[in-house]
Amino acid sequence: PEWYEENAVEIRLNKAVTKVETAQNRLQLSNGETLNYHKLLLATGGKPRQMNVPGHDLDGVFTLREWKDADAIMEACASARKAVVIGSSFIGMEVAASLAGGHELEVTVVSRDVLPFERILGKEIGQMLQAEHENHNIPFRLQADVAEFIGHDGKLTSVILKDGEKIPADLAVVGIGVQPNTAFLTDSGLNLAKDGSLLTTEFLQTSHPDVFAAGDIASWQNANNESQRIEHWRVALQQGKVAAKNMLGKQESITKHVPFFWTTQWDISLGYVGHAAVWDEIVYHGKPEDKSFVAYYLKDGKFQAAAAVNRDDDLLALEFLLQQGKCPEAEQLLDEDFDVVALAK
Repeated sequence: PEWYEENAVEIRLNKAVTKVETAQNRLQLSNGETLNYHKLLLATGGKPRQMNVPGHDLDGVFTLREWKDADAIMEACASARKAVVIGSSFIGMEVAASLAGGHELEVTVVSRDVLPFERILGKEIGQMLQAEHENHNIPFRLQADVAEFIGHDGKLTSVILKDGEKIPADLAVVGIGVQPNTAFLTDSGLNLAKDGSLLTTEFLQTSHPDVFAAGDIASWQNANNESQRIEHWRVALQQGKVAAKNMLGKQESITKHVPFFWTTQWDISLGYVGHAAVWDEIVYHGKPEDKSFVAYYLKDGKFQAAAAVNRDDDLLALEFLLQQGKCPEAEQLLDEDFDVVALAK
């Protein structure tokens, strides 16, 4: 608290912005108060998607977004034996490993996906990660959906799938993605994408010149003039710096910052650099099943992104090359002896 006071930063806690009036450069607060601004940064993040099925409000059904959510899940683990994780993306799979490995629960993963991570990372990496969970006694119910949560005396006892299967559960964690927290901007006049995110320029400036956005709610224009949104804290950290500079009159593009994220599941730590919303080819150096590889994602013969396990130096070299705009060529990547670290040096 002393830091904010020393730096003349005024904090308004336990208040919500209910309306942004861009024509007047003014905010309406939940207590009826108003605030005027010269520049405005919107960084309200995302909120977990809920499962609107019968029993979703039972004690023992959780989402994971805030500290209090983590505390509540850990408290529930103390008396639980069986857990169901719904969703097979990053939150779901990391939670599954934590519940089974750290808390020694019997965990089942339920997902609509044909294969975990196939859309993001490709079939081979999805198979590797699924196999790692299965090797730790975590079964999967894929291409499946939840029909209902069943409870007794208000507490979860089982999860019913749409095919009729009943899975006993003392707790369930729903990890089916987040949605941008932008409902309060409906009448703001700002341009919103179909998913509810705020459309921005590469400088994170919205359709109003005095309003900027960063984090999970920002969809910015990338170098190919495509709208791009990435839900990861490191990207949000980069965007906060860029938005601040541009609010102060500078012109720094978010495209100069290379997206980088990672996930740790059991003993596998997978890193990802760049961004490939779509690709038409993946070139592997090493094999995913050996848990030591680099996967290069190409679109129209051009390098877009890479994922790797146990190849940290390669990922750091690729991040540097992306920053410099000197990406490896497809011909180089097709050579098994290609050394990306040497190229970066």
